[in-house]
Amino acid sequence: MDFFVFRNMKINKDTFLENKKDFLSFSRFCLNTAQRTKEENITKGLQYFEKNYAEIKKRIDKKDIDTLKDFVYNTKGVGQKIGSMMLEFIYLYSNKKDEKIAGELYVPLDTHITRLFKECFHVENVPGASQLNIADKKFQDFQASLRKYTNGKPVVYFDYLWFIGKVFCNKVNPHGEKNRGYKLCNLCWLKTSCGSHDKWL
Repeated sequence: MDFFVFRNMKINKDTFLENKKDFLSFSRFCLNTAQRTKEENITKGLQYFEKNYAEIKKRIDKKDIDTLKDFVYNTKGVGQKIGSMMLEFIYLYSNKKDEKIAGELYVPLDTHITRLFKECFHVENVPGASQLNIADKKFQDFQASLRKYTNGKPVVYFDYLWFIGKVFCNKVNPHGEKNRGYKLCNLCWLKTSCGSHDKWL
């Protein structure tokens, strides 16, 4: 995460929450990961985070995760994926790391993660990544269902699947036209537990 996210943003993962400018750079990075990024959402989201920075920082320091979730998920342009990603970075990768709070976080569902759950692990009831709200029953049920696979660890740790999907297991067009996808099963960390790698080797 440090290499792909924080170095890319040119901010320090241990101090970005203490500095408003760095926190807003972090917020912009997260807002820009939307599948169909709208400049209006980025602008309004950044205005919201700038206006509420002191309150958000106070909630982070007090470990008030419930109020913090309200602040983050109710921001313009922030859905389940971006909001969950922001909270993940705060409580798993910054100096505010907290394993107990991590247990209350959601795995951010993007197209890579939902595709790998379906294609590689044949998990049923995977909701689509777009247009989901964290209050949706389908979203909540799916997040709860992942606990049986985590060996007691927080479900948010499944977020490593986005890296697998982006680097090793890119989507392949099943019809072959304009096929830019690829599979690097021989190099992938998950090849021994993936239910689909045989067809690509």
